[in-house]
Amino acid sequence: KMWSIYRFSMSHLKDFEPEDAENFPLDSLYTIDRWLLSKLNRLIDTATKEFDEYQFDSTFKAIRGFAWEILADNYLELVKGRLYGEDPEGRKAAQYVLYTTTRTLSLMLAPFIPFFAEEMYSRFDKESVHTQAWPSVNESLISEEAEAAGEMIKDITGETRRYKS
Repeated sequence: KMWSIYRFSMSHLKDFEPEDAENFPLDSLYTIDRWLLSKLNRLIDTATKEFDEYQFDSTFKAIRGFAWEILADNYLELVKGRLYGEDPEGRKAAQYVLYTTTRTLSLMLAPFIPFFAEEMYSRFDKESVHTQAWPSVNESLISEEAEAAGEMIKDITGETRRYKS
């Protein structure tokens, strides 16, 4: 599943360069974007603490759970319309979040699946993922308000999916 996440993300980042992320205006992010970035930074915090305590299994499970349940099952499904749509600002915001999340996941996966992480990271930098620092938490991106709103959006979308099927 991680390969599918990576391939989907890369297919939508062809026209997004690392320089685009450096000074990206965070005020242009949608609620669901802020939700994912908040969850990502909470993951970094949790995984760092677990890793520092040599809890490698729970670290990997947290990363995998984020990638499968939060990123693939929810966020990617919710932003497909923006990625395929006509609104360039909405697309750019979704691309920024995909770039940030995929790049961060490549750094976090490096100790566990090194060859795959290297392949992921090669899209972002010419350097090896294994020479990069472990990601650090950006406290300014953690938002209980964004998480609550994102959970509501996720729940409504989930109920709509169940109703349709």
